[in-house]
Amino acid sequence: AVGTLSTYWLTDGLLDTSVEVCPPAGATTANHEMTATTPARRLRLVPGAGVAPRGWVVTLAVALGVVALALDEGASDLTSRSVAGILVWWAVLLAVAFSLFPRAPMPPLARAAGAALAAFTVLTGASAFWAPSPERAFLEFGRVGLYLGLFALAVLAARPGDGRRWSDGLALGIAVIGCLALAQRLLPGLLPATDIPRLLPSAGSRLSYPIGYWNGLALMLGLGLPLLVRAAIAAETLLARAAAVVPVPIVVAAMYLTSSRGGMLAATVALLVFLALTPRRFAALQAIAAAGVASGIALAVLADRPALVDGTPGSAAAEAAGPEVAALIALVSILSGGAYAALTTIAPQQLRVPRLAALALVVVVVAGAGAAAVAADPAERFRSFKQPPAPSAGDGGEFVGSHLLSGAGSGRWQYWGAAFDQFQAHPVAGQGAGSYEAWWAQHGTIDWFIRNAHSLWAETLGELGLIGLVLLLAVFTAGAVAAVARVRGTAGTARTVPAALAGVVA
Repeated sequence: AVGTLSTYWLTDGLLDTSVEVCPPAGATTANHEMTATTPARRLRLVPGAGVAPRGWVVTLAVALGVVALALDEGASDLTSRSVAGILVWWAVLLAVAFSLFPRAPMPPLARAAGAALAAFTVLTGASAFWAPSPERAFLEFGRVGLYLGLFALAVLAARPGDGRRWSDGLALGIAVIGCLALAQRLLPGLLPATDIPRLLPSAGSRLSYPIGYWNGLALMLGLGLPLLVRAAIAAETLLARAAAVVPVPIVVAAMYLTSSRGGMLAATVALLVFLALTPRRFAALQAIAAAGVASGIALAVLADRPALVDGTPGSAAAEAAGPEVAALIALVSILSGGAYAALTTIAPQQLRVPRLAALALVVVVVAGAGAAAVAADPAERFRSFKQPPAPSAGDGGEFVGSHLLSGAGSGRWQYWGAAFDQFQAHPVAGQGAGSYEAWWAQHGTIDWFIRNAHSLWAETLGELGLIGLVLLLAVFTAGAVAAVARVRGTAGTARTVPAALAGVVA
């Protein structure tokens, strides 16, 4: 859902910050602060507060929506997902019927992304006619229909220039989720416990609250990092910039406790894309450095307490160490905000590097990355990734840290291989939405119960064939094309918004 909304914000042109201000009749232009060169800022009339409160309302509404869905385990339960879908589509229908959200026509890329997502939804529902379980296909139709409803609601509710507010709302919501997740582990009894240690002991030490799945939690937290860094370098006040850095060490600590390599990879890709596209790279590097040092300290504090990291959540040892660790991480996070605030006052926000020096730096970085890749022995890691998981994988021991550095695939190669086999058997339109579970039960090479292929792309290829994969790719391709266009067509601080959203989509 986060990716879908970010794609919309890019394709719909919500990042356009041009504002036409008409002074009231009889007023002189001397009573107004208006400049044609003020990028990415709301032009406020001096005699009054303007419409700034609406910006806060939009930001808080997006944040509350994200947090509410997260506390409901991401609406992964059928009942919750159905209720969310009904509410979203009722909001869409009421907005259309009563013109509650008047807006300008959608740009071509937004229409292309919306049409591809709608066609993907229709294909998902139609696959009930050839799927082995029409009921499963219908349930998947409801899931994809919820994403389409969110896209449509954003089309109706957002206005040009809202991209920054919606981006900040996502960042705020994800920061709150990170704080709640870490507090659930460090302060047991304060927040509800999960049933995972009882239902799946091998993964009992992995943090999953409130999403309900460790990889899902880590991926969502990782998507928030470029949004928080963007706020840290583009906020209008020094206090707001410092406040945007404070949650980063907490979010990183929560991601570490999930032991999710996919989440770490997603966060890395998102930050690299943001750094590549933002015009304020030096300022972004300062924010990342301040938050990175604090995050390293927070991870060191956690790694020094193995009973808290790898032990059973809620145990006596974990309860004894939790409050102290929570206080230390909170202190380090606050200090990181203060350090970044001090850094912004003494260090330049822009750094002009001579072309020759920049080229030399690129060569050094590429050479270092190549050397690190060779030292990691990618061939051996690929062989390790393809091996089926051992029966006792994840049982006891120091799992969290070792798993993050491991090259094992945890069965992913086998899951993806089964999806590709399903595609080969049904190449055009697949076997039908929700059919992977049955295919795996018949053809899986590991004696495990698996419902999903652990890859959106592989599962779509198996269940909906080439048609489904092309439609799904079209949605995010529109977002990628729009990202390039928005970044190239936006100047100054305003460019940080499409840069951050492009990182999320990537």
